[in-house]
Amino acid sequence: MIQFFSTTILLFLTGIGIAQVDFNHYKSITSSGSMPADFSMDTRGKIQEALLKGQPESELSKKEFKTFVYGTNYAIDEILHSGLVNYGDPLSKYVEKVAKKLLVNEPELASKLRFYILKSNETNAFSTDQGILFVTTGLISQLTSEAQLALVLGHEIAHYVEKHTVESFKFENSRDRYDRTIVQMSNYSKNHELEADKIGLKYYYDAGYSNDEVLGTFDILLYSYLPFDEIEMPLTYWNTSQFFVPTNNFPDKKFPIKAIEDYDDKESSHPNIKNRKLKMEENLGAFANWGEAKFFFGEAEFDQMRDIARFESIRTDILNGELGNALYSIFLLEQKYPNSTFLKEKKAHCYYDLLTYKLNSTTGKVLKSKSELEGESATLHFFLKKLNKQALNTLSIRIIYDLRKDMPNNKVVDLIYNRTIKQLAYSKDFELDQFAKKSFSESYEEYLLKKAAKDSIPQDSIVKQGSKYDRIRKKKNVNYGDFDSSSFYLYGIGDIIQDSSFVQLYKQYKLQQSDEEVEESKYYALSNKEKQKYRQKKEEEKYALHTNEFILVQPMAVNFNKNGSINYDKSFDLEEKYADIIVEMAHEEGLKTYSIDQRTVAKDGTSAFNERTILFNFLNQISNDDAVDVFPLDYLELQEIKNNYGTNKAMFTIVETINNKQINPMVVILGTVFVFPAPYVYFIYLPTRVMNGNLTEMDFIMLDLDQGKIDFVIQEVFKEPTRKINLSAHLYHIFKQFKK
Repeated sequence: MIQFFSTTILLFLTGIGIAQVDFNHYKSITSSGSMPADFSMDTRGKIQEALLKGQPESELSKKEFKTFVYGTNYAIDEILHSGLVNYGDPLSKYVEKVAKKLLVNEPELASKLRFYILKSNETNAFSTDQGILFVTTGLISQLTSEAQLALVLGHEIAHYVEKHTVESFKFENSRDRYDRTIVQMSNYSKNHELEADKIGLKYYYDAGYSNDEVLGTFDILLYSYLPFDEIEMPLTYWNTSQFFVPTNNFPDKKFPIKAIEDYDDKESSHPNIKNRKLKMEENLGAFANWGEAKFFFGEAEFDQMRDIARFESIRTDILNGELGNALYSIFLLEQKYPNSTFLKEKKAHCYYDLLTYKLNSTTGKVLKSKSELEGESATLHFFLKKLNKQALNTLSIRIIYDLRKDMPNNKVVDLIYNRTIKQLAYSKDFELDQFAKKSFSESYEEYLLKKAAKDSIPQDSIVKQGSKYDRIRKKKNVNYGDFDSSSFYLYGIGDIIQDSSFVQLYKQYKLQQSDEEVEESKYYALSNKEKQKYRQKKEEEKYALHTNEFILVQPMAVNFNKNGSINYDKSFDLEEKYADIIVEMAHEEGLKTYSIDQRTVAKDGTSAFNERTILFNFLNQISNDDAVDVFPLDYLELQEIKNNYGTNKAMFTIVETINNKQINPMVVILGTVFVFPAPYVYFIYLPTRVMNGNLTEMDFIMLDLDQGKIDFVIQEVFKEPTRKINLSAHLYHIFKQFKK
């Protein structure tokens, strides 16, 4: 009775009224409300504040403590400003609410902690020495109860309380493995993990959660690399009245799940799942009179939060180019939300991107290989990977055409449809005269009748064989006259190739391609001198903005010490100076800049933070493979940014400097600092030259928000230090090219 009333009061105080989410018109979660100090305060300020507080009790020396403070704050801020973290969103609020219930008897501890959602499909949660706890959408998507979330949170809170991050630093640093990343900060020893399990269980028990949910949480961790559900995918999933896929295109066996509970953990920092479960069983025996709660805030609210995380998992997979995973997750959620506009848009998006990867012969990047297949999602990966270019082209336009017909006023699907037709028109593996005007089933009926006439078989006996689909399923690779079931896709778009609007647009793009080929052929007819002039002109035009305005997104700077480590103070100074010089030099050249960086975000608040997040995510998406013309994940949001600022150009830039001929700054960056991809993935475009003595490098990426692509990349490398006069001179040269 006491527990009932205390829970009722807690629900009232936290405002339990659940705001229902319309998953049929779902919009991706963004940050909302006032910006927390974790996001508005700059890294240097956080470091100075931590140093002023002094060193807590630990075995770290003064030098180690300073290194720890600089490194951890630098790494944490990279996560906070990566474009992957949200605050004030429904998931973050829900996690905080569960944590407060968990710490109902420790309000002082609860007041020190902050909880943020990290958009990642990794099943993970981790705490920091600063009291920040990150919980991934991937973790929430896999859970089966609120109690399981509470247990995970208790574990991470225990790491914070016991200062395992500091102790882990000492452990790692003593082995010369500490690399200033959040991954290492959370790489606790086996003893720390078991200790956190035990202490976290005490929080869990005191809150009144059920012991029945404890051991099952470890199963979630064991199978977390799999999709959030395991449902058999019907072989008829792609079949419609117009499109039919014979069953021989699918695997003839199931792919087993390979997860091992009792793996060898001798070389691992974490104990294996079996050992953790055995130890936790011992811990469970230390408590009596367990509570029975699996949900203090209601199963309905938990289900809603988990569905939000599952919808977000699709978006994250597309962002990271995991198209097969995204399509299987779409299939899973379609069972519950068959009318979701979000799912339909993302399905169209996936098949368009998949088509572009196939045309570029790089589907290995977005679909799993046969050796990687496990569980029920294997059917989808196997089938899509097996399709040749022509087959995948046909399947993609079939699905996107039908989705557009189903949602005729949907701008996103309409844009994807138009881009798909352009890709097909430019492809050598798609010609309209290759396709049958009748469907597979209609063509097969004709085939059977022809065969009956040829073999003198009564037509009545054919009809008695069952439905046309029953007869089709009995056949695999039939080859009779003009009919071949192995080329099933050639019978899948008869209605589309007879749609006059489709044909007109297709021919329009064909003509455009022809004009481009004619233009290209003219080049080869030029003399060598004329070719040289032509190339020079094209090179000059390459960097032309055709506008006097651009958005300047988070200019960055890294100053390396001679040993290859980062000099944080000099990097902070250089970053501020670099941003100011860019604006100054652009103004001198008549270019107007709109800055979206840490300073403007802190000033303008959440709306600016969300804009920067959208731009970072856009850069991450197209960085997966710059040779593939993917569709922007947040196209409509990008158009809003374009309209807000009056320009479709957005520029990212970094300057880095070092004075050591043995060190390659790019290797240092990618190998030690930038664990999370956003927004630093664009460094993959910019290989650094190894030069003797002082080396400074300035890199620029200009994005086109309308076209959803990289306009150009510019790199300036010079042997001069990063004095204002040197940076200004090189920026002058860059901006001159913009104006040509």
